[in-house]
Amino acid sequence: MANHLPSPPVRQGTTEVSLLTSADPLPADVAGYNRWRTGLTWRSTVDLTAESQPNDCTTFSWAAPTDPTLPVVDTFTIGVVHGCDGRVDADEFADEGRAALEDKQAWLVGREVWTGADHPQSLQATATLVSGTASVRRTIADLVANYQDATKGGRAVVHVPYRALESAAASLLDVVTRVGNRLVMADGTIVVPGPGYPGNAGNWGPQGAAASSGEVFIYVTGPVQVGLGPVSDRSSDRPRANQVQALFERQVIARWDLTFVFAGKATL
Repeated sequence: MANHLPSPPVRQGTTEVSLLTSADPLPADVAGYNRWRTGLTWRSTVDLTAESQPNDCTTFSWAAPTDPTLPVVDTFTIGVVHGCDGRVDADEFADEGRAALEDKQAWLVGREVWTGADHPQSLQATATLVSGTASVRRTIADLVANYQDATKGGRAVVHVPYRALESAAASLLDVVTRVGNRLVMADGTIVVPGPGYPGNAGNWGPQGAAASSGEVFIYVTGPVQVGLGPVSDRSSDRPRANQVQALFERQVIARWDLTFVFAGKATL
């Protein structure tokens, strides 16, 4: 009989407010598209003339775009590995691995959307840097103003590292209201304190621009849509090798309009 683990580990859990709770769900026609795992394209609508009779849209296809205003969405995979040399209960390992993926997925998706190690359409790769360094609130105000001017009043989403949310000198908590598992400003702008959004010094800005100690980058996009694929169990149990491995993965699709993404550096 296999040995049982001494006791179940303490689950880490995750923050209640994240990109996963702040994003809009994928539309049914996109979520059900049978080839979305290999990438999708879609039209940007922000350049349509703001008038009572909008311009006719040209026919669009699922072919790879040649127009740079047609973003390509690449999916990425998140996963966790739980392994052991020495006999343990494979079912217990599997339960722990599945729970770990659930706990870590908000961080994994947030980091991937920001830095794009496996997602070339990341915020870092596509943002326009707004010059100057200001306070967190001033930076957000400038970025949202840039976005709304460029999109003719589009709904903005602000992506901030956690340090920019609750830093004593830059707290946003008195200008946002929690609505369910979203943080919302007075005009309806959503503020996302992504647990995977990097807030330490480093090359976290557009095209690898650097932030020094006491500085953070903030990004503004339009509405973000996120869809999580089914959990895939790729675990293995090799009794003769005395090895057990729990491996759980899921594919993710994250969509936002790449035409207008702005970034700014703020001081804490």
